[in-house]
Amino acid sequence: MKSFGVGTWDEVLALFQDKNSALYARWGWLEVLRRAHNLDWVHGRDIRGLFDDAYKFGIRGGQIYQDENGLITVGKESQIEFAPRQREYTLGSAVKGDYYFTTEFWKMEFHPRLVNTHATLEERLQDVTKDGISIGLDALAIGGVYAGVPVASAGLEVLRIALDAEAAYNGYQHIRYRQQYGGFDSDDILGSVGWIPGLGSVPDIVSVLSHATGYKVVWRP
Repeated sequence: MKSFGVGTWDEVLALFQDKNSALYARWGWLEVLRRAHNLDWVHGRDIRGLFDDAYKFGIRGGQIYQDENGLITVGKESQIEFAPRQREYTLGSAVKGDYYFTTEFWKMEFHPRLVNTHATLEERLQDVTKDGISIGLDALAIGGVYAGVPVASAGLEVLRIALDAEAAYNGYQHIRYRQQYGGFDSDDILGSVGWIPGLGSVPDIVSVLSHATGYKVVWRP
């Protein structure tokens, strides 16, 4: 964050999402920056190797460090010069010894982070109410089984699944296409499994706690 001159991690991610940035969509490079220590070795396979025989085996790079102005440098090149020209990065750690990490430029690695959603009290109450209704329907369906009215229980389960269908669909989409969405969160996970019959109300109970406190876990690059 200091090197990029920003104050939050979301601002760092915004630089990699900005189509006018030299580092646009260079998610593999961001992961290298997350893992690298000062004076580790970083190399890249030149993107021109795809088209030009002269660069077919071209390897560029050097030690990564922050210069006197705090800017990230690889060998004698700034990261802005180095990173966009590579299609693959390799990190060799001088600090951790025989530690090597290789990734392609487009590949996202997701990391969990606990965040405050800053949702209003009204928004959180709406979410808690919806989860509470789902828990109630599940409890009644279980009670119906023990009371000997399985048809009623099945009807209640169908109603609960219908109530959770939108959350299940959205959760699946965000997890399945997480690269396009730039990540996913605990609401997506809970929503994608909360509809499953027999799983019980565990996902809904966890969701109630999350919405009541206003915190959730997000997975972002």
